[in-house]
Amino acid sequence: MVYVSISLILFTTIFAVQPDMTEPVTVKIHTAPYTNLTIAMGVLAVMVTWFGETVAWKGIDLFPGFRYINLLMVGLQISTIPVKLVHHINCLANLEEGLWWNSKT
Repeated sequence: MVYVSISLILFTTIFAVQPDMTEPVTVKIHTAPYTNLTIAMGVLAVMVTWFGETVAWKGIDLFPGFRYINLLMVGLQISTIPVKLVHHINCLANLEEGLWWNSKT
Protein backbone atom coordinates (compact mmCIF):
# COMPACT_ATOMS: atom_id res chain seq x y z
CA MET A 1 0.00 0.00 0.00
CA VAL A 2 2.96 2.29 0.60
CA TYR A 3 4.09 1.90 -3.02
CA VAL A 4 0.61 2.79 -4.31
CA SER A 5 0.41 5.85 -2.05
CA ILE A 6 3.84 7.11 -3.11
CA SER A 7 2.93 6.52 -6.75
CA LEU A 8 -0.19 8.64 -6.36
CA ILE A 9 1.86 11.42 -4.78
CA LEU A 10 4.50 11.27 -7.53
CA PHE A 11 1.77 11.33 -10.18
CA THR A 12 1.00 14.94 -9.29
CA THR A 13 4.34 16.00 -10.85
CA ILE A 14 2.79 15.64 -14.31
CA PHE A 15 0.81 18.78 -13.56
CA ALA A 16 3.96 20.69 -12.59
CA VAL A 17 6.04 19.80 -15.65
CA GLN A 18 4.70 20.64 -19.11
CA PRO A 19 6.17 18.46 -21.87
CA ASP A 20 8.23 20.40 -24.38
CA MET A 21 9.69 18.54 -27.37
CA THR A 22 12.58 21.02 -27.56
CA GLU A 23 13.60 19.87 -24.07
CA PRO A 24 13.27 16.06 -24.13
CA VAL A 25 13.86 15.65 -20.39
CA THR A 26 10.55 17.39 -19.69
CA VAL A 27 8.69 14.77 -21.73
CA LYS A 28 10.31 12.01 -19.68
CA ILE A 29 9.59 13.74 -16.37
CA HIS A 30 6.00 14.29 -17.47
CA THR A 31 5.40 10.70 -18.66
CA ALA A 32 7.34 8.59 -16.13
CA PRO A 33 4.93 9.19 -13.20
CA TYR A 34 2.00 8.05 -15.36
CA THR A 35 3.87 4.90 -16.33
CA ASN A 36 4.56 4.22 -12.67
CA LEU A 37 0.92 4.90 -11.80
CA THR A 38 -0.32 2.29 -14.27
CA ILE A 39 1.85 -0.30 -12.54
CA ALA A 40 0.67 0.89 -9.12
CA MET A 41 -3.00 0.61 -10.16
CA GLY A 42 -2.35 -2.98 -11.26
CA VAL A 43 -0.75 -3.72 -7.91
CA LEU A 44 -3.71 -2.11 -6.15
CA ALA A 45 -6.19 -4.19 -8.16
CA VAL A 46 -4.39 -7.38 -7.16
CA MET A 47 -4.24 -6.26 -3.52
CA VAL A 48 -7.96 -5.45 -3.37
CA THR A 49 -8.89 -8.71 -5.08
CA TRP A 50 -6.68 -10.76 -2.77
CA PHE A 51 -8.11 -9.02 0.31
CA GLY A 52 -11.64 -9.45 -0.98
CA GLU A 53 -11.19 -13.13 -1.74
CA THR A 54 -9.49 -13.97 1.56
CA VAL A 55 -11.30 -11.65 4.00
CA ALA A 56 -13.92 -9.15 2.90
CA TRP A 57 -16.14 -11.16 0.57
CA LYS A 58 -16.27 -14.30 2.72
CA GLY A 59 -19.80 -15.06 3.81
CA ILE A 60 -21.37 -12.24 1.80
CA ASP A 61 -24.15 -13.20 -0.57
CA LEU A 62 -22.82 -11.66 -3.79
CA PHE A 63 -24.28 -12.58 -7.15
CA PRO A 64 -22.60 -15.73 -8.55
CA GLY A 65 -20.72 -14.03 -11.38
CA PHE A 66 -19.10 -11.37 -9.19
CA ARG A 67 -15.94 -13.35 -8.51
CA TYR A 68 -15.42 -14.26 -12.16
CA ILE A 69 -16.11 -10.76 -13.44
CA ASN A 70 -13.70 -9.34 -10.86
CA LEU A 71 -10.96 -11.80 -11.83
CA LEU A 72 -11.58 -11.05 -15.51
CA MET A 73 -11.24 -7.30 -14.93
CA VAL A 74 -8.05 -7.72 -12.90
CA GLY A 75 -6.66 -10.03 -15.57
CA LEU A 76 -7.41 -7.53 -18.31
CA GLN A 77 -5.85 -4.71 -16.33
CA ILE A 78 -2.72 -6.71 -15.54
CA SER A 79 -2.38 -7.90 -19.15
CA THR A 80 -2.41 -4.32 -20.52
CA ILE A 81 0.34 -3.10 -18.19
CA PRO A 82 3.26 -4.78 -20.05
CA VAL A 83 1.94 -3.44 -23.36
CA LYS A 84 1.80 0.10 -21.98
CA LEU A 85 5.21 -0.27 -20.36
CA VAL A 86 6.88 -1.45 -23.58
CA HIS A 87 5.20 1.35 -25.53
CA HIS A 88 6.33 4.00 -23.03
CA ILE A 89 9.90 2.67 -22.98
CA ASN A 90 9.98 2.67 -26.78
CA CYS A 91 8.75 6.24 -27.01
CA LEU A 92 10.76 7.70 -24.13
CA ALA A 93 14.08 6.04 -24.96
CA ASN A 94 14.21 7.75 -28.34
CA LEU A 95 11.71 10.58 -28.78
CA GLU A 96 12.49 11.10 -32.46
CA GLU A 97 12.18 7.59 -33.90
CA GLY A 98 11.40 5.23 -31.04
CA LEU A 99 13.77 2.65 -29.59
CA TRP A 100 12.40 -0.49 -31.32
CA TRP A 101 9.86 0.87 -33.81
CA ASN A 102 8.85 4.24 -35.14
CA SER A 103 6.65 5.84 -32.51
CA LYS A 104 5.21 8.37 -34.92
CA THR A 105 3.32 5.82 -37.01
